[in-house]
Amino acid sequence: MTLTLSLADIASLCASFVSIISVLYLVQIRVARMEAKVDTLWSFQLRRGEVETVLHGLGTKHSPLKLNEGALDVFPRALREEIRQISQERCSTQTELACEIEQRFGERLADEVCLPHGLSWGACLILAMRIAGEKPSPVTAPPEKAAA
Repeated sequence: MTLTLSLADIASLCASFVSIISVLYLVQIRVARMEAKVDTLWSFQLRRGEVETVLHGLGTKHSPLKLNEGALDVFPRALREEIRQISQERCSTQTELACEIEQRFGERLADEVCLPHGLSWGACLILAMRIAGEKPSPVTAPPEKAAA
């Protein structure tokens, strides 16, 4: 069996190949732009959460946000322990950690923390992220007491 290609066939194949590469490049650019927008929205949500945490008296705005003693007490003990199990090695950025918490605990945070305490999702997320950064311990205490 012999395969014979004319010059027109080869030109057509090359043009198709170039078109496919161009489309893939444009798709990559659009995906990168969408990723940047999503990261921007998460950053906004986290900053908004910090502001609300301060307005509700759960923390003070320094660099970084400093939670007041007892701020994490709005979380039920069982939920705090589950959130502490999130591996921060898997989440290399704050955005990834926020997404992980939302995916695993979003509905529970809304039902068990946000609604009963009149907090928006942003403040609940900030507090949950702080809990995720704590080391699991047999005694649950605010960070100030645990360090003492």
